[in-house]
Formats: sequence, C-alpha cells, structure tokens
Amino acid sequence: MSEMEKKIRVLEFSNSVQREIINLQRLYILDLKKTLPLSDETRWGMMLEHAMKRLEEIHKPKKIKETSCKSA
Repeated sequence: MSEMEKKIRVLEFSNSVQREIINLQRLYILDLKKTLPLSDETRWGMMLEHAMKRLEEIHKPKKIKETSCKSA
C-alpha cells in the first residue's frame, strides 16, 4: 500500500468517525428534547433549538475555494 493510499484511508476513517460523532450529538439533543420541557419559549427549549442549529452550522459541508497555482 502506497503512502498516498494510507493517507486516503486515514481520511476516510476520520470522516466516518466525524459522521458518527455528528449523529450521536443529534441523538443526544433529540433525547434532551424528550425529557426537558418541549416549549420553545422556555429557557431549555431555546437552548436546545440553538444547540441543534449550531450543530448543523458547524457540520454542514464547507465549500472549498478552487485556486490555481500559476507560480509553480
């Protein structure tokens, strides 16, 4: 296995671990919604809504800006 193939496998593993963490975070927040007051007007409700939105914002796919290397 070449060095590049090893790096690709590590990145793929890292991405799968990251996806699993995201899913666990979502499940945790959804579980909290079940056990805490459900109204969005309560402090807990507002905090959970904010946490869910923030989680989505943090983990949404990021656009990669393409640039060319003309100086090479």
